[in-house]
Amino acid sequence: MAGRWVTVVAMSILAGCAGPAEPPSGRGFAGPGVAVSVAALNLQGVGDVVWDVEVVNGRTPTADVVWQRRLSSSGYGDGAGSASYVGPCDADPAVAENTVNVWVVGVYSGAVTTLGAFASGGAGGVVGSALDFENPTALAPLTQAVNCLPNADAAVRFDVALMRPAQQGFFDIAVNFNNIFCSAKFDCCDDTTGDGCAADGSEDVALLFAPGGARGPTMVLGFACTAAVGVDVETVLYLDALELDCTAPTDFGDGFEADVVIDPSRAAGNQCVAGEVGGDACGAVTSPTSADADTWLYQVGVYRGVEQLTSGGVPGQKVYWNVALGVRRKVEAGPGIEDCWLRTRGTAHDGAGSSVVEGGVIAPGAVYPVVTWEVNLGSCGAEALAFGDAGAMLRPAYTTTSEAEPPFGFEYGVNTPAAAAGLGCGLLGVPCPAGFTCSTEAAQGSSYPAFCVKRAAFVLDGLPYDHDEVYVPAGTFWMGCNAALDGYCAPANMVKDEKAQHEVTLPAYAIGRTEVTAAAYYAWCGYGVPTATGFVGCLPQHNEASYVYATYSPPLNSGVAWTKHAHPVNAVNWYQARAYCQGLGPSSDICTEAQWERAARGGCETLTGPCQTSMRTYPWGESAPSCDKVVFRSGSVFCESATITGAAGARPAGASPYGALGMAGNVMEWTSDWHWAYPGAVGFWDDTNVRVRRGSYYEAALAHYLRASRRQSDLAGSNGIYNGIRCCRAMP
Repeated sequence: MAGRWVTVVAMSILAGCAGPAEPPSGRGFAGPGVAVSVAALNLQGVGDVVWDVEVVNGRTPTADVVWQRRLSSSGYGDGAGSASYVGPCDADPAVAENTVNVWVVGVYSGAVTTLGAFASGGAGGVVGSALDFENPTALAPLTQAVNCLPNADAAVRFDVALMRPAQQGFFDIAVNFNNIFCSAKFDCCDDTTGDGCAADGSEDVALLFAPGGARGPTMVLGFACTAAVGVDVETVLYLDALELDCTAPTDFGDGFEADVVIDPSRAAGNQCVAGEVGGDACGAVTSPTSADADTWLYQVGVYRGVEQLTSGGVPGQKVYWNVALGVRRKVEAGPGIEDCWLRTRGTAHDGAGSSVVEGGVIAPGAVYPVVTWEVNLGSCGAEALAFGDAGAMLRPAYTTTSEAEPPFGFEYGVNTPAAAAGLGCGLLGVPCPAGFTCSTEAAQGSSYPAFCVKRAAFVLDGLPYDHDEVYVPAGTFWMGCNAALDGYCAPANMVKDEKAQHEVTLPAYAIGRTEVTAAAYYAWCGYGVPTATGFVGCLPQHNEASYVYATYSPPLNSGVAWTKHAHPVNAVNWYQARAYCQGLGPSSDICTEAQWERAARGGCETLTGPCQTSMRTYPWGESAPSCDKVVFRSGSVFCESATITGAAGARPAGASPYGALGMAGNVMEWTSDWHWAYPGAVGFWDDTNVRVRRGSYYEAALAHYLRASRRQSDLAGSNGIYNGIRCCRAMP
C-alpha cells in the first residue's frame, strides 16, 4: 500500500440562522479540494463539538479503512466547534480514489471530559453536557472524495454552515528499506509553482488557530512508515526533538544553536494555548537560550496514529507522526519565522523483529537509513524527500560502519506509547535536558554507549581548555561498599569507613566531566599571595617550581616552565575548592559525597541486575584497574612516570556511566560533607574537624584504593598535595 497524506479539517463557527456558506477563497492548494455547505447549526453557547472522521481507500467491492479517529474541538481545535487533523491516505494506483467521511457526534455546552471511541457518529462513550441540535449527519456522513496521487498534494475541506475554510496539502515521497516503507515531507506553504513561498502570504497553509480565533500560517512536518506486513510486525518510529535556530544560524553543525526545542511525544492535539508558546507557558516547547519562542511561533500541533491496513489480504500497519507549527511571519523588518532554520531526524524499525535499532539506538557499525530534515524556513516551499542531493532540505542518509549515530530522542509505534526513546541517552533512561547533547563521540573508548555532555571552554595564554559538564538524572543508588562485588570493605570505626550500604535518592544535577584543571583554576585565581593562615587566599600551597608533584603555575619570575596546565589542580584546601565552584554560578558548589559517588558508579537505572548487589566497584565496571583507565601506581611503576599526575580527561576507558572522567586516581576531590558514619554503621565515626575526599590519587598502589565507594578525609584547611576539585551544579 503506497503512502500519501491528507489533511482532514472539520469546522464549525457559531451561527444563529440558516443560509448558504460563503464560497472558499485563498484555497492555497492545487490538488482536489471541494467546499461542502450544509444547513447551519444553531451553536449558541457551545463549548465543544465532537466529530468522527474516517478515511477509506477505493478498493471494490469493499473499501479498506485507512484510519478512523474521534476528535473534539477542545482537543484539536478552537474549543468552539472547529477541529483539524492530519492523517494518511492510500496512494496505491489501484485504490487511490480515497473517501473521507465525517460525522457530527454531538454538541456540548462545555469541554467534554471523555471522548469515547470512533463509532460512525454514535454518541456512546462521550461524557459531557449535550445540547440539542439539528444533526446534518444523522442519516449519513458528510463525504468527500480525494484522489490520492503520488507526487501531488491532496487536501479535503468540510465547511459546516458559516465556517472558515482550511487548507493543507501533503505528500508522497518515500523510501523503502529492509521491508520498511517510509514517507516524509516538510510543507512551509502550498508551493504550487515550486519557487518557494509567496512573499504576500497567498500560498500560506492555514491550519492551526492563532490568537483571536482565525487560522494562521502553518508549517507541517510529516513522517509515516510501515514495517512490512503481517500479524507479527510492530512498526516503531523514532524522531528527534524539532530544533529551531532563529538567531543568525550559519550551518546545521557547529553554526547551529537551538533557540526553540519542541518535544513531539506529548499528548496529541494542540500543545499550547494559542499565542502562549514561549517561557514556561507550553510544556512541549523549551528555549535553551534566552530567546522567546513567541517571537516565531503561536501554536504547535502534534498528530499521531496507527493505520490498520491490508495488502493482498495480509494485515499491515502504518504509523504516522506529524507536527504542525503555527508560525509568525515577518512584519516589515521585524523578526519572523523566516529567520529560523529547523532540524530533526527520523527512522523506523520493526519492534518485533529487528535488533539493529533498539530503544532509539542504532547498533554500532550497522548501515541503516535515517531521514534528515534541515530546513531553512525563510526559503523553503513544499520540501520533498530528495535522493542524491546532499544539499536538499529533506533527504535520506545512511549510518556508517565507522561512526556511531547519536540515539534518537523519542519513539512511537504500534505497541509503543509516544515517549522518550527506550533507554534515553546511553544508560540514563531519559533524554538529555536542554543545553546538553547526547554524545556518542564523548563515549568513544569507554564502556558505555553515550553521555549527556554540556560543552564549555576557555582560553588561557592562547590555548583552549575544556570545562565540560555531564548530566546525572534524578534517581536512586546504593551508597557504600557493595560486599557482593567490591571484595574489600573498609570496616567501621576507621577514617575510611564504608559501611553500611544504604539507599539514597537524589534530584538531577550536573557534574564536571573532569577534575578542575590547573589552567581553569589559574584563570580564576591568577597568581595572588596566600594569607598568613595559608588557606584563606585562593593560591594553592604548592606549584611546579616548589614541589615536583604540584601542577599549579610557577611564579611568573621563577624561570620554571609551566608544563601541567591540563592536569588537575592540586594542593588546594576545602575552602578554596568551594570558593572556586561557587564562583561558577549560584547553583554550583563542590559535590556532596552522595552526588560524587552516584556520578562515579552509576544509579539503579544504569544496572541490569538487583540494584543493591549490582553497584559497580569502579567507575568503568568490574575489571581490574589499569593505566589505560586510571592514573595510579601500578605496582612500583607510576602510570605517568614522567609527570606523576596526568592530564585531566585523558583516559576515556575509565569513564563512569554518566561520562565523568578521572573519578579514580590522579587527585582526590573535596566534597562538601563532614565525615560522619553512614546510617546503620556498627561503630560510629564522628569527627567534625574533617571533610570527606573522594577519588583516590596518583600514588595509590592497591586496587581497593580506587573503588568508587572508598572514603577518605582530611582537615578542611589542609593543602595536601593529593587534594583537588570537582564541581557539581543543581539542575532546575
